[in-house]
Amino acid sequence: MKRALIAIAFVAVLCCGCIGDEDGIEWDVDVIDAVDTPTTFTYQELDDMQEMTVEKQLFEGTEEYSGASLTSVLANVGIAEDASIINFIAEDGYILSFDRADVDSAILALYKEGERLSDNDGPVMLAVDIGCACNWMKQVVTVEPLTEDEVLGITGDVTNEIYVSIRDIREFTGKDNNFSVAELFSKAAYYPQSQTFAIHHEQGTETFSIDARDSALVTYEGGQFSVTVGGTTYVDVTNIESIWDPNA
Repeated sequence: MKRALIAIAFVAVLCCGCIGDEDGIEWDVDVIDAVDTPTTFTYQELDDMQEMTVEKQLFEGTEEYSGASLTSVLANVGIAEDASIINFIAEDGYILSFDRADVDSAILALYKEGERLSDNDGPVMLAVDIGCACNWMKQVVTVEPLTEDEVLGITGDVTNEIYVSIRDIREFTGKDNNFSVAELFSKAAYYPQSQTFAIHHEQGTETFSIDARDSALVTYEGGQFSVTVGGTTYVDVTNIESIWDPNA
């Protein structure tokens, strides 16, 4: 009988050890670009930071999410004063771009109603109390503060306006340079009914047929974006805008 009890106790210890390993969450969030100290935060480090809560409005009632406040995360890395845009990037490469002021009260949520987020939602979720639930992001892996002079806006009649750095573009195209406008529009999910697109650059704005999106090439050199369309190169491009005129 004594041997049986010892055996049972040994098995219990082993089981407890296994449970502990399974409960450990391995997930990192990189905070990069316009910061003093680019840093990779572990799940545990995020869990140890100042906690804030955000309520998500549902059709009926609300849900409470809690986690590390974005201000605490950025305070740890020293965000640049002139960083005006913050990108959040999910594990699958999806990007959300925000004005810095719009995410002052955002959190990297780890819990919903006091329970750890499910694998489907987390383990780290961007929770922000502006606009619709489309501004929330599952499985966040990167927080990227950016200054205006280092981004290219992909805007206009698109599902998801984004402001991206050269690092972002290289990441989602798999190319070092020479990106087509079509590739950038695809990332922002441009409206397929768009008839034209506009290039906003240092000397003004040029508009082209949407059919030129495949041959229009975006290049990056000397810290600036340029776009070449039909043999003409436009330098210091800040924005490429998809345009759909429903009355055309």
